[in-house]
Amino acid sequence: MITEPSKSPVQKSVPPPLPSSRLVEIPEDVLQGLLKGSGQTVDEFLRAHQGQIQTGREFLKRATAAKWSRLWLAASTFFCLVSLISGRDFEDAISVVFLGAMTCVEFKVREWFLKGDSRGAVYGYWNQTLFAILFLIYGAYHFFATPQTMTDMLDPSYTPIVLKLSKVFYGTVGIVGASAQYLLALYYKRSLPKT
Repeated sequence: MITEPSKSPVQKSVPPPLPSSRLVEIPEDVLQGLLKGSGQTVDEFLRAHQGQIQTGREFLKRATAAKWSRLWLAASTFFCLVSLISGRDFEDAISVVFLGAMTCVEFKVREWFLKGDSRGAVYGYWNQTLFAILFLIYGAYHFFATPQTMTDMLDPSYTPIVLKLSKVFYGTVGIVGASAQYLLALYYKRSLPKT
């Protein structure tokens, strides 16, 4: 005797899950149709998933910031590469390696943010923190180093003024650059869900 398998009734109390990979905009009437039969209203559903929705929105904002950050890193890498090819300077070689690696990470960070993956916030934070540290090192190195080629080319009477202006310039680049990148790092980190 063959019996037909019993069909278990669909549970009507469980609302449809939020997408796990990314935040999707759904019109209210469509959401209401999806919730039909679950016994849950649109407002109840939104209240129950408020944290996930807010986190998804925060990740989308960070993805936009990462889009511009990766362009800034890529442009910096390209500039250092051109400088390396024309001058074959050790400082440029180090810059190309570090900036190139950070650019690759920033591309991945944006991808993670778009997918709603919290690794975007973690890796983005550390990537931008490293960039801030490199700005400080770069500014400090040039602040304390005497540019020999510059002093050789100038009239000795202008050397003290040029050296002071050089220190002000590199000190400003180090502090402003590091501050801006670390603020972006903190902006990435604040998108992590509060536990």
